[in-house]
Amino acid sequence: MKKVFVASISKTKFDAISYSDDLQSIFRRIKDLGYDGIELGIRDPLEVDVSLVESYSERFELPVIAIGTGQAYVDEGLSLTSEDMEVQKRAIDRIKKHIDLAARLGASVIIGLIRGNPSRQRMGEALSLLRKNLGICAGYAEESNVIILLEPVNRYESSLLNRLSEGKAFIESLEKSNYGVVRLLADTFHMNIEERDIPEAIEEVFPLIGHIHVADSNRLAPGQGHTDFDSIFKKLKELGYKRYISAEILPQPSFDEAARLTMDFLCTKDILL
Repeated sequence: MKKVFVASISKTKFDAISYSDDLQSIFRRIKDLGYDGIELGIRDPLEVDVSLVESYSERFELPVIAIGTGQAYVDEGLSLTSEDMEVQKRAIDRIKKHIDLAARLGASVIIGLIRGNPSRQRMGEALSLLRKNLGICAGYAEESNVIILLEPVNRYESSLLNRLSEGKAFIESLEKSNYGVVRLLADTFHMNIEERDIPEAIEEVFPLIGHIHVADSNRLAPGQGHTDFDSIFKKLKELGYKRYISAEILPQPSFDEAARLTMDFLCTKDILL
């Protein structure tokens, strides 16, 4: 199992992610615990010292697997489905900057909360906007050979695309030129809320899955809640999943302890995946 820990290098109101302003310390601590890669939450790529990220990634032998964009929504309100066209434009421009950074780091770009949380009354319009604006981003990503990971999230965080099957149908509705650029990110925390049967839901969309997030039912480290990870990992092994498993969790009781608990738990499950 290729294990990844998610950390933020941007101060954010989004609490389900570990944050530190000491970039070197983040890389060192994650490496010391035995992780195979790192995933970074970044609000604005223009505020990031890319050369420094590259140097620590190389020094600690921790590839940057993916870049999260949700903080641009949580902290600034940027949304691909906003009723304000200027906000939509700013969201697209921001995602393009994430794509530029991802191209340099060899990472993927996650589209989760930044798609927005429109009212149910706007659902048809919002889906059309998302299809158009994500298509623009996907076209830009294709030029840089960057994969976009579309993450279905639970109904309490977004009204759009809550289940894996909805994400699959949406990707299949994109223009053919964008279809190969966009993949699904399956997150166990969101699936625990939305899916009737998590292994079955994964199997239904498996050819489109490009990345996995793990967090327990309470968004703590795996093993601290009631999610049946054995059945999930067994299904992933059966289907031949070989990509990374990223832990996006609440940093409780601390960054270090959350990362350690996650590593300890995932090591006990290596035989399953």
